[in-house]
Amino acid sequence: MPTSLSQRPALATARGTCHNVGVADKKQYVDNGWPEVAEGDHAVSELVSDRTGSLSPFGDVTFPLPAEQLPYIHPVTVVNK
Repeated sequence: MPTSLSQRPALATARGTCHNVGVADKKQYVDNGWPEVAEGDHAVSELVSDRTGSLSPFGDVTFPLPAEQLPYIHPVTVVNK
């Protein structure tokens, strides 16, 4: 039975050469970045916030800003005559 790509059915499912040898032989990764802590202490891996979700990259700036605080100057096009 042909697939939607009209290929032979055994083409995608054929058991031939394994292409995952490099993945299977990969050594287990150990993260050396985890901090060493004293007995009874806990390493902090998260920040504490009063809000759910990600924190603002703009700090405590409240949006939208008033128009007077924006450093925007509207461009003016002067047509040469």
